[in-house]
Amino acid sequence: MKKKYLIIVLSVICIIGIYMNYKMSNPYPEVTNTSFKIKINEKYDIIQTSATTCDFVRDADIHQLNILVRRVDRVNWNEKFVILENLDHKYYIYNLKNNELFSYTNENNFEIAKHKYNIDLNLKNKKYFDRVPINN
Repeated sequence: MKKKYLIIVLSVICIIGIYMNYKMSNPYPEVTNTSFKIKINEKYDIIQTSATTCDFVRDADIHQLNILVRRVDRVNWNEKFVILENLDHKYYIYNLKNNELFSYTNENNFEIAKHKYNIDLNLKNKKYFDRVPINN
């Protein structure tokens, strides 16, 4: 009888250990109430303050915040361009060199523009980028 209880206790401890290891290996769960920013460069950031409020902004660090695209869902960038998709499935290309923002209402036109500007990037979920917590 003692062996049976010992096996049950060890099994429960093992299951708890596996669960805790999984939770700790996923520091950015899909649903979070934590605010964060993704630094694109010294001038541009993606700032998330809630599950549906995530903006592509310029000059966040100098308190002259300029929101360029609201409700960002997916993003990627290189040294010349930032590409974005928002929660309304609108697509954007932002030229970092001359501060031009182009918007597209469908993915096909967006892909044509990416080819035109020679942008070899794919949109990625924000979870794939380094996040810096924002203190509220």
